[in-house]
Amino acid sequence: MGLSIFLAKLIGIYMLIVALIALLRRAQFESALRSMIASEGVLAISGLWSLVLGIAILVGHPIWELNWRGLVTLFGVLAILQGIVRVGFTSYIQQKFASAKIDRVYWVIITVLIIVGAYLTYSGFKG
Repeated sequence: MGLSIFLAKLIGIYMLIVALIALLRRAQFESALRSMIASEGVLAISGLWSLVLGIAILVGHPIWELNWRGLVTLFGVLAILQGIVRVGFTSYIQQKFASAKIDRVYWVIITVLIIVGAYLTYSGFKG
């Protein structure tokens, strides 16, 4: 249970901080996303880090429950998938998202980050 609490706090606080930065510095955040997508190297390195993080979570926390602990494990699986896509399909990502409008998904992403981040943070500190 200790690892579940730690990961819920870590992931939850991370999501809330990212959402806050994206809200307060929207232009800078969007510019950073565009720059990251434009750079094959940055995209691949971020994918490798995502892959490592996801594997670490999945190996250390293989809990498949329909609650916040299962959500932590799901976060690890999603990080693995994101890493595979970023490393294995960088050119596809660049082509697909080069002309994409970030405005369309901006508020959806922010809303998900805040809701899931708050839920995990609350669950982690509630213990």
